[in-house]
Amino acid sequence: MYFRGSVITRSQFKWVDSTYGLKNASKIILTGMSAGGIATNTWSNYLKDYVGDANKVYSISDSGLFENFKTFQGEPVLEQIIKNSFALVSVDEPFPLSDCYEVYGE
Repeated sequence: MYFRGSVITRSQFKWVDSTYGLKNASKIILTGMSAGGIATNTWSNYLKDYVGDANKVYSISDSGLFENFKTFQGEPVLEQIIKNSFALVSVDEPFPLSDCYEVYGE
């Protein structure tokens, strides 16, 4: 299975830029809630780099934190979900957060 979420997200930023002049905006708000809040946290640095001015990008993550609970056997649940997700999606695109990919992308 191959998922192209990162390709789609990058193309959406490019489309908004070419259609509305995203890089020329005075303020840009990136927001999402729950899993979308995680995406907000994941993509905010990419967007800041994309537009070239970190001071005009504002990120609002609503409930975008998930606790890494442990099972009764002491295994961290969220960490295993992340590792399984990376294995499932056959990551062939650069991940927006390189530090996260270095830890979980193997």
